[in-house]
Amino acid sequence: MYPYIYITQNIVIPTYLLVISLTYCLCILFVYWRAKNRPEFAVSRALDICLVIMVCGLMGARLFHVFYEDFNYYRQSPWDIFKLWHGGFVIYGGFIGALLGSILFLRYKKEPFWQWANFMAPAFALGYGLGRLACFFNGCCFGRECQLPWAVEFSYIGLPSGHRHPTQLYATFWELGVFFLLLHLEKSKRPKPIFLIWLCLHAIGRLIMEHFRDDFRGPEIMGLSVSSWLSISILGLALVTNFVSKAAK
Repeated sequence: MYPYIYITQNIVIPTYLLVISLTYCLCILFVYWRAKNRPEFAVSRALDICLVIMVCGLMGARLFHVFYEDFNYYRQSPWDIFKLWHGGFVIYGGFIGALLGSILFLRYKKEPFWQWANFMAPAFALGYGLGRLACFFNGCCFGRECQLPWAVEFSYIGLPSGHRHPTQLYATFWELGVFFLLLHLEKSKRPKPIFLIWLCLHAIGRLIMEHFRDDFRGPEIMGLSVSSWLSISILGLALVTNFVSKAAK
């Protein structure tokens, strides 16, 4: 609930972009460390993929917000699309953009997608978990009103009044738990579909968080948000992909 950090009266840092930037830097260091300790993965290629994910993910997250969540506003004020420091990103838009960009890049470089996807999955969980802290400080993605001891009030930064579920922190704790679980599963003697496991656990967690959220996320479809439907689709697709891959073996 500190959307801005005031260094001086004229120097203001948007907390959202600061946390996202620090999170991305930490994830790059994590990926670099992993690649350095696993000779089957080239460090230079790992960093290339990080760059692709950053650019394509940022574009996807922003465009999804612009065209789905608030198109009428941006149609009236198109230059505000480029004011990234004001926030306005959709995680699943970023995921789709990063995924498509990575697939095209790895295909162009003739690199195995699934091998790299499994390698990067823990970094995805880490990035998502820490990135949700940006939402918490910004006051977006808030939950429904509640009377729990850990409820948070966002009203003093212009958001709806009342004590609410800190759904951003729920997402952080869930995803960091997934992060450590993936690292543990990597140590197994039998290879595990780490990327597919992350997709399933992430989708389940997102469905749970969507139940508690109370912010506007675009029009609902059959009583569910688009993010909920995307979570269901991702969960189903990941399970089917895992089943088909096992059957093929």
